Amino acid sequence: MPGKGESTPHTFSRVERSLNSGTWGPALFLCYKLSMAKGNTLVYEAGLLCRYPEEDSASFPLPDSVPVFCLPMGATIESWPSGTKYPLPVFSTFVLTGASGDKVYGAAIQFHEPFPPERLSEKQRLRLGLLSVVDRRPVGGRSVHSRKSICVLSHWPFFDVFRKFLMFIYRYSVSGPHVLPLEAHIAHFMHNVPFPSPQRPRILVQMSPYDSLLLCQPVSSPLPLRPPFQLLRPPRAAPRRHLRGPRHQQHLPERGAQTAVPAGAAPPALQSAAVLPAQPLPAAARE
Repeated sequence: MPGKGESTPHTFSRVERSLNSGTWGPALFLCYKLSMAKGNTLVYEAGLLCRYPEEDSASFPLPDSVPVFCLPMGATIESWPSGTKYPLPVFSTFVLTGASGDKVYGAAIQFHEPFPPERLSEKQRLRLGLLSVVDRRPVGGRSVHSRKSICVLSHWPFFDVFRKFLMFIYRYSVSGPHVLPLEAHIAHFMHNVPFPSPQRPRILVQMSPYDSLLLCQPVSSPLPLRPPFQLLRPPRAAPRRHLRGPRHQQHLPERGAQTAVPAGAAPPALQSAAVLPAQPLPAAARE
């Protein structure tokens, strides 16, 4: 009902003919959603699994619509033939505009990981092709996987940096063992990376011996400066009250110089299961 300030939901389409054909009354439109016909798949509404920081900030609350933008086609549980290769992660970006006009830039990747079949009900197994319809016997040669997403939110559109960071986090989580836990890299990126400034217009972040990120000062920036990451304020990446680590002296280089932030400076691992601000997970509700 546009007359009441309603608009077409994200990823939905609208039938341009009003359902109210009379002279009186507000215009009423029907919205629908297109999806791919895909067998052996359960689709659920995307939701928030965990986040970091775990609490909202008064200046940067976590928007409720983030899971929908991270997984616009819904969170899925899928059954594949055994031996099927995993699809490559899919990177996407989005922009959210608040009531005050502030923009929040999001970068997310979608990926698949194994899902425990024992968490499925009998009805779910039938729909996934894991049980025969006639005698309810298990069907071999199939594996179960879920589709997830991890996301970074920012007041600055550092999309290329966020893409490299998210891909590094994904590769790090599926490989190993590693010397540093995954939480240490996330905390280092969120808390120890300074914001580019006229004195330090380029910040080189060394995530590993083979992975590095380069943050450059935006060409044009509104005043006052907005933080690049959630809860981040120059010159540090985030308030120190969220994580205490070893202090390192930093000397401002000359104008135009490049500052390097080594991965070895990462603080101790977070005592939390949260990974990133938005990580939708399909809800395996028993049917």
